[in-house]
Amino acid sequence: HGECSGLNVDSITVALSYDWQCNDCKSCMVCFCKHDEEEILICASCDRGCHTFCCDPQVANIPERKAWA
Repeated sequence: HGECSGLNVDSITVALSYDWQCNDCKSCMVCFCKHDEEEILICASCDRGCHTFCCDPQVANIPERKAWA
C-alpha cells in the first residue's frame, strides 16, 4: 500500500497508475529481475526500481540517500 510505505500524495497517485510493488517484492522495471537487490535504485517520485546497470546510461555510483521532507 502506498500510504503504508510512506509515499507522499503525489507519489501515491503515480504508483496507483501502474502495478506497484512493495520494497520486498520490487523488481527492476527494465529487466524485471529481482537479483542484485543492492544495485536497484528506487525513484523518489514514482517509487519504481531500476538496476544501476540497466539504466541508460548506466549509473556508475549509487547516489547518497537523501531525506525528503
